[in-house]
Amino acid sequence: MNLPLNDSDYVNRLLARSRCGDPQREADARLELEQWVAVSDDNRRCYEAQRQTVIALDASLDSLRQRYPRHLAPASAAQAPALATRNPRRGWAWPTWSSALVLLLGVGLTLWWVNPVLSQGEYVTGLGEHREVYLSDGSRVQLNTNTHLDFVRRLRSREVQLVQGEALFEVTHQANIPFEVTSLDTRVRVLGTVFNVRQWQEGNQVTVLEGRVQVTPDHEADALQITRGQQLRTRHGLFVDGIRDVDATQAVSWRDGRLVFSGETLAEAVAELQRYRSGRIRIHDSKLGALRISGSFSLAKPDELLHLLPELFALNLVINPDQSVDIRAR
Repeated sequence: MNLPLNDSDYVNRLLARSRCGDPQREADARLELEQWVAVSDDNRRCYEAQRQTVIALDASLDSLRQRYPRHLAPASAAQAPALATRNPRRGWAWPTWSSALVLLLGVGLTLWWVNPVLSQGEYVTGLGEHREVYLSDGSRVQLNTNTHLDFVRRLRSREVQLVQGEALFEVTHQANIPFEVTSLDTRVRVLGTVFNVRQWQEGNQVTVLEGRVQVTPDHEADALQITRGQQLRTRHGLFVDGIRDVDATQAVSWRDGRLVFSGETLAEAVAELQRYRSGRIRIHDSKLGALRISGSFSLAKPDELLHLLPELFALNLVINPDQSVDIRAR
């Protein structure tokens, strides 16, 4: 019975056929690949990801051949067990296929242990900038304001370092190749697909929109798993407040260019707004900071929220020449 192939298996099979040594089969495979890649951007990204894997494996094998030329000679070398030979006295001497199999297994185990880098990338956004990128494994990442992340794709792992900021991940499933995000002193291991990681008050805030993730702070004995509509916060390598049920779409409203508040304090709202403007915002009265605010506001014009505050509350707002803002009670 022929089982259906997923995209990665389909591409890998065609790539293998395009290097089989039969000119006609190779040409047919390349043509089929070209036609498949032209169908959609997703197909193109899948092809590029698998092609980079093949290139990296070839480079790793070449490196191993240079280190161990006697044990890893190319298949075209004279000593390669490719053909049977006949000894006039002993008859036909067949190549030691078991030795070749052991050799190939050793190469595979070596590559698996080394876990070589296949590709890597660095992605950055400026203040107020929102950017969408595709990683080399096909995963989609949306970067919020003032964000910096590094991605390394290895043979048996995918590793993201969130240096600063906030990012929403939609992870391409790859069996047995985990996807892990490290941010400050917290590791987030993907067990599902769509989740958001934000650096927050010397820690991290992890929110799941779809699927499931496992969160492991450095100083906790046990990891916790959260699912859709749940959130975890960490600070200094420890969990804060346990698992919370949240409106996940509100937590990532920034991807739609909106700031959404549902009863947050004015101090919390101002802290969120501060992420999108360079001028400092100062609240000079703690009672003002405790006021509650709700609503949806455009990130394209963050100062509109500031200008609205005197209409909502009994306060005065002054925007200074350096774009800093002072908020005081009337």
